[in-house]
Amino acid sequence: MGDPLTVLPETIRLARHTVRIIHQNILLFAFGLNAIAVVFAGLRVLGPVAAAIFHQIGSLLVLLNAIRILGFERWQTLGFVRSLVPVVSACRNCRPSMILDGLWRNRRTVLRAAVGLGALFYLTSGITIIGPDQVGLLRRFGRYQGPLLRPGLHVRMPAPIESVIAVEPDRSRVARVGLTAPISKASKPVAWGASHGERRDDSALFFTGDENMVELAGVVEYHYDEARLPDLMFKVADVDLATAAAAEGVFRQETGRTALEAILVAARRGFEVELARRLQERLDDSGLAVIVDRLRIVDAHPPREVVPAYRDVSTAVSDAERSLNQARAAAAQRRSSAQAEAEAIRDAAKTRAAQLVAGRLGEKGAFLAKAAAHGSQPALTEFRLLWNTMATTLAGRPKLILDQRVAGRRHLWLADPERLNPLLNPLPDRALPPPELGD
Repeated sequence: MGDPLTVLPETIRLARHTVRIIHQNILLFAFGLNAIAVVFAGLRVLGPVAAAIFHQIGSLLVLLNAIRILGFERWQTLGFVRSLVPVVSACRNCRPSMILDGLWRNRRTVLRAAVGLGALFYLTSGITIIGPDQVGLLRRFGRYQGPLLRPGLHVRMPAPIESVIAVEPDRSRVARVGLTAPISKASKPVAWGASHGERRDDSALFFTGDENMVELAGVVEYHYDEARLPDLMFKVADVDLATAAAAEGVFRQETGRTALEAILVAARRGFEVELARRLQERLDDSGLAVIVDRLRIVDAHPPREVVPAYRDVSTAVSDAERSLNQARAAAAQRRSSAQAEAEAIRDAAKTRAAQLVAGRLGEKGAFLAKAAAHGSQPALTEFRLLWNTMATTLAGRPKLILDQRVAGRRHLWLADPERLNPLLNPLPDRALPPPELGD
């Protein structure tokens, strides 16, 4: 096929060399170097600025490693490579004795280089990087020099002339009371009736205001006050220890003023708020530039030896409250029923009274009308009243009317008219009683 096949072996070697460089860039610089940077950043060794520089160094190494492809099998033709050939040859043929002899012969040059490097390292030691969540406190010959250094790159005099302390004032810190081991922030408060395991230590025992004992465990979350940060850092030997001691003192003081039931159930949230307020007051009075963010009671219960008895008491109290609530509900229901009945009776009485008043008013009006009519026609009125009275009196009674104008002897039958019907209509098979006659 001709001459083009002569470059095929070189092309295969170049392709394999390119694949090796790609593997090196991916495994060593892309993954390996960035993994190391992530680990150091997680350990808080690298800040954001240093991590960015570290990442750029990795990108530069990837680029330099890729440039090696340009000199594939032609390194000997490059000028700077030819200039390094004597040095490489000398290094290959050198022995320790030759190196020591060379250093001794050039001791002044070596000494100047070492001094220069040391001076350069010393002068650059004053370069300080303050992270985004940090502030720097500058000390010159041990004395604080304001103001605070803000995040960024700062060039200061090297030690011992000047020194910078980087502090994170807004980072949440935790002080524990009644706890010997750290507790997760996501943990929830434990009910006093739950299982609590073994007792931690005697420091978790507190006296309450009603002369009982309670086991308490709490955490205080706080951060440094940036405005008073220099006094806090240079006048307090151990800020965390001082804060924990103040928190324990406030816990014991407020627990000694509060009843056991309020701590366990009734007013636990209010107890936490009061503890936080008292602790902040004590920290301010003592000069600790610390701000309390939150205070939590993560565990509160009677001593483990008496927990079963307290559970029985709590059950009895709950039963008593339930019975009392039921009695109150029944009393309220009866009271409502009685009030409804009373209202019904009252309304009926008002209605009856209104009816009676209206009736009497009507009778009054009728009487006044009759009186007025009697004044104009006395005889007619009296006649009418007489017949109305007789009609009312004799209503429903048998009546006999005799006309005085009829002459002759009158016979009055006292028998029941109904009993006279058989006499008027006799039956052949039925004996009739004799009628009663009278004058």
